[in-house]
Amino acid sequence: MLTLEDRRKPAWQTVGQEIKHLSLNDAATKAGFNFEVGKKPLVCLVDASSFTVNQHLETEEVIVQDLRRVPDKHVTFRLDTGDPLGVVGERYNVIQTSETLTVAGALMGEGWQPQFAGERSNGAVTFMYGTLPHHIKNDEIEAGMLLINSFDGSTGFLVVNTMMRLECTNALRLALANAKGRFSFRHTGEWRTRLGEASSALKVATQYAKGFDD
Repeated sequence: MLTLEDRRKPAWQTVGQEIKHLSLNDAATKAGFNFEVGKKPLVCLVDASSFTVNQHLETEEVIVQDLRRVPDKHVTFRLDTGDPLGVVGERYNVIQTSETLTVAGALMGEGWQPQFAGERSNGAVTFMYGTLPHHIKNDEIEAGMLLINSFDGSTGFLVVNTMMRLECTNALRLALANAKGRFSFRHTGEWRTRLGEASSALKVATQYAKGFDD
């Protein structure tokens, strides 16, 4: 539940950590998602029937627990703690935090300024929000770009252009709902060939912000 004190804070401060002036690695550490993720076949513990012969030479049915693999399903997990993050398909390719930080670094080189970052569900979903290299004349609105990644299959790696109202507490959902454009990278091995589109998204977002002002 949000308190009155929460409502007085900027929106991103209620869902993440302020990361202004930090290096990207330090920002990811402060936000709680500077870890690597692994993927392994999903197995489940089931009750299976088995038969045995007792001391009276009578056949008895007993129930034993057995590990079985779930076809075409894998589980993602944190390498630092072993905690599972989600169930994904066979073709799912983990986009590591270090790789998303490479994209963030490229955007910073073009004027994007990180402000807040955070995680949800023990790191299953991560985000980093920053401002565009254009200041909106209306101080109640901020031109920003949001980077979202997930390890549970709920989203691809998203680069989202949004006009953020600073005092809204339901910040993450609002940013996505108000998105004026986005690029999505699916969790497959092909995503790395499209990294240049993230920079294109920043340029489009900046142009939109200037048009919004006009």
